[in-house]
Amino acid sequence: MLISLLQPLGDPPPCIAVMGGGGKSLAVARIAEEAVRSYKRVLVSATAKSPFAPDVTLHLRKELPHSGIGGLFREGTPLYVMESRCDDWRWEGVAPERLERLASHADFTVFENDGARGLPLKQHDQHDPDVPPFATHCLIIVGADVIGTRVDGGKVHRPELFSERRRVPPETVITARFAAEALTSASGYQGKNPFRIPCRYFVNKGDAFPEAARELAQEIALRTDDPVAWGSLRERTMTRIGE
Repeated sequence: MLISLLQPLGDPPPCIAVMGGGGKSLAVARIAEEAVRSYKRVLVSATAKSPFAPDVTLHLRKELPHSGIGGLFREGTPLYVMESRCDDWRWEGVAPERLERLASHADFTVFENDGARGLPLKQHDQHDPDVPPFATHCLIIVGADVIGTRVDGGKVHRPELFSERRRVPPETVITARFAAEALTSASGYQGKNPFRIPCRYFVNKGDAFPEAARELAQEIALRTDDPVAWGSLRERTMTRIGE
């Protein structure tokens, strides 16, 4: 599903940065599931703190063989690699320069590039990593459930900073147009994409909020030439805007 949105993949080997909120971890898992059908060495990681499903076998970078990760791919793929454990439910991400070296041994890499505490929309700050220059694609995820809520309504990660940067009071209701501007502008999500890595947008939770998801996807498409789709990662559905 998401692999089709990312096309064309081309050369060099695909390295997909996934950023945003409202389904980012599930998006990474879905992409990895699809990738193993076509690629023999699929690497999954993150550059920020991230949870992963408890049923995956996760390797810590410091415990990897000195010979590299090539042999681990023969034991199974996708291969999950993180830096260390940081609490009961999250893992510390791998530094971008280290991830780049790991990705050089893979045919396909997908990684989370930021955290949003499980919320559908966020305001990035200086601690969030930029999309690194070795990424070939950037997939931006947003949850449709943010539409119609207030900035201070519990659906935005860092609401005070979001209000300050967007120059709106905290009681402002988030419309599709307002959210689309935050997702596509240089003062919003694109501010974390300094190398202008080609982007794709996916509006998640279209199963529960179909009208909001469709409207937000349409508003995003008005502001960018990048491919945009909406649907449900849980239900594995996707509708591309313009088709």
